[in-house]
Amino acid sequence: MNDSMTPRHLRTPAALNNNPLNLRPLPRGQMWQGQTGVARYAASGAFCTFATPEDGIAAAVQNLRSYVKAGVHTIERVIYRWAPPDDPHMANHTEAYIAAVCRHAGVRRDHSIAWIATQAREDDDIATLASIIAAMNIVEAGGRTVTQEQILAGIGRRLGYPAPRQAAPPGYVRDEHGNVTRRRVEDSTIVTDSSKGAVAGTLAAGAAAAAPVVTALAGADWRTAAVIGAVIVVLAAAAVFYALRVRRRRRAMHALGIA
Repeated sequence: MNDSMTPRHLRTPAALNNNPLNLRPLPRGQMWQGQTGVARYAASGAFCTFATPEDGIAAAVQNLRSYVKAGVHTIERVIYRWAPPDDPHMANHTEAYIAAVCRHAGVRRDHSIAWIATQAREDDDIATLASIIAAMNIVEAGGRTVTQEQILAGIGRRLGYPAPRQAAPPGYVRDEHGNVTRRRVEDSTIVTDSSKGAVAGTLAAGAAAAAPVVTALAGADWRTAAVIGAVIVVLAAAAVFYALRVRRRRRAMHALGIA
């Protein structure tokens, strides 16, 4: 795509450097994990460059952990340290930054992220942290440059928990074991195909068996015809029972995630 047609925030250092929160270089030539170098700009100074957006998010989370370990853990204090009003390279509007993050992430300025320095966390904590990082990305870049999946993967990489499972596609659900199955069992390919196959097979077998019976009935007396008719009814009932049994077995397979 031509640069002139690309949204402006996707041409900012945050996007081009895979550095969604515009991390500055570490002192004494140290580098974040996943960092590939440093990009220097005449107006805004130096920013880290990363191999992937996930690396940039992971480094940002590591930086936040260092803040927490130093006793800085509320949104207000974090952002005053992250984007101080006296930054010599940037004309930071720190209060506006705090207000924007609180608005986009749905948190208060005294919200604490102290948990990221411990092993104690809840799913809500992770989701809220992802929202805070997304909000900071919006402020830093003037728009969103990373997806929710990239943010969660970066958080998970640094905090040591598996990246979240991808959502099940439309019409499917994922159970607690991670199996993906149809939302309604009636929509399951295995259930419908196996049921159709069982019914079709039963009808075909019944037709094949009925042909000689019909021929025999043509010349038989009523007693013989009654006996043969009763046998046909029993066979038909057995076929229906078999079809239902197959369907129950396929439903059980579906419940185990085999669909």
